[in-house]
Amino acid sequence: MKIEIIGKNVEITKGMRAKIEEKMNKLEKYDFIKKDATVMVLVRTVKDDQIIEVTVPMANKKVVRAEKR
Repeated sequence: MKIEIIGKNVEITKGMRAKIEEKMNKLEKYDFIKKDATVMVLVRTVKDDQIIEVTVPMANKKVVRAEKR
């Protein structure tokens, strides 16, 4: 699984990248996620909030999205 991390209005540090990759690599154990998929992670700041959006393509041509503030 390839992980693409994008920062909007925030610089992605080595620590942030390592933690995101650690969490996303836990998804590899599930069969419904394509093995050659590119997971998109968007980290952005809006005022005083930091928002993280994750998009994961699945094997059945559907997409799972999640957002955390």
